Amino acid sequence: MFDILRENGVYTTVVICTNGDFLNEKTTKRYYEAKRTQKIFKYDELVFLGYGDGYVGTHIYDAVSNVVVESRAGYKETYCAGDENEFCFIRTGRHNPYTRESFKNDIRDVILTKQADLVVCVDLDKHPDHRCISLLFDECMGEILKSNSSYRPVILKGFAYNGVWLGPYDFFDTPIKPTRILLKKGETIREKCFPHDWNQRIQIKNGEKTQTLKLWNNPIFKALCAQKTQNDYKYGYCALNHFPRLANPDSCYWYRSPFNLALSAQMEVSSGDAHYLNDFMLAVPEKTIADDLCNCSKGWCPALHDKQPTIALQFPKPVSLSRIVIYQNCNSTLGSLTIRLNNGFETEFQCPQNNVVIIQLPPVPAERLTMQIASFSNLTINEIECYESGNVFPWDDVPFTKYENHATTRNKLFAFLTEYSFKAFVRMVKRNSQTTDFTDFTEEKHVFLLAFRSLFR
Repeated sequence: MFDILRENGVYTTVVICTNGDFLNEKTTKRYYEAKRTQKIFKYDELVFLGYGDGYVGTHIYDAVSNVVVESRAGYKETYCAGDENEFCFIRTGRHNPYTRESFKNDIRDVILTKQADLVVCVDLDKHPDHRCISLLFDECMGEILKSNSSYRPVILKGFAYNGVWLGPYDFFDTPIKPTRILLKKGETIREKCFPHDWNQRIQIKNGEKTQTLKLWNNPIFKALCAQKTQNDYKYGYCALNHFPRLANPDSCYWYRSPFNLALSAQMEVSSGDAHYLNDFMLAVPEKTIADDLCNCSKGWCPALHDKQPTIALQFPKPVSLSRIVIYQNCNSTLGSLTIRLNNGFETEFQCPQNNVVIIQLPPVPAERLTMQIASFSNLTINEIECYESGNVFPWDDVPFTKYENHATTRNKLFAFLTEYSFKAFVRMVKRNSQTTDFTDFTEEKHVFLLAFRSLFR
């Protein structure tokens, strides 16, 4: 993505929320690795928020709003591990305490300060820090959009683990394959993709350099080499092992439209807590460390005595309604519902077995929408979205090209030899992880070819 943004002259800011200080002795090293990665990808600005990588006891997201928590590294306030200051200190001249309120405010402030036309944020991965950032981001964006602000960016959410860090080992396949979700026995695409629908993903075509078999020219390979603290077999892991999972001809995201009419609507329900239905949050876990996120997310649940639950939306002004999107938990089943508009329009809808239910309507003028649910099981609805234009991703407003799923011609012999030389390179990193620095790329081609030669020893 970065090469496409750079080629189109787009000023790009990367915000790093945590200091990577889970292992305290690596903190400063990770700061300089982030700076080296910036040089590889050539984005314009790097911003550090300065929060902890993991917390003692209660996670910062689960803590009471203004209660100070302690990070695994022993800190209780923001800091920057390198030779510059973190975002809040640059703005206010002070470090912020490690509280949920401060973290959320810093995320909101960086969004409003930068006012980016395109915002990309991590989604609800299994990692509690990823979840924390995703959830606080959604809270902030919901409040910004509901405040009648004129700021309406293109918003993309994407997983760092599912289909990426934990994707199939397929970079060396011929032809090269697009991003896929890796499923273990008993898992379904619905569960792994929660809270989204896999078929609704936005596939962005990646630059040619990210697909080259000349790995010394591949920015993803070079960036992984630059993360020396993530290639330390002393701690039993190697980021380079994940390169064949990370490098795909496409990048997958989900579009979160800022033009959801439900955000400004007044919600009324026959029972239960309506605030979950239009807060911009597609899932709210009981705790950030919960494993079974897709079944334990909090949302709108009707009371047990409510046999025909009803949701009503009163829009502040007349709209032309054409699309309704309902997000529910994986174990929640919407059966049938009746949609009524104030102008007399009425239709029944049989819901598909999916955690994302999409209802298409002919453009119908309306001021009030009522949904009466006739059949359901374990009902938990996390969000409702309503649109006039069908919620089509604005390709014309972004510098990206839509990925078309077609075979990419590759030399099979070269791919075969490159894969084995890559594995030899990883073995060499393993042997020398404590002594050799692979972050100097003045001789990157020579270093890789040295690994290639080791195949024939």
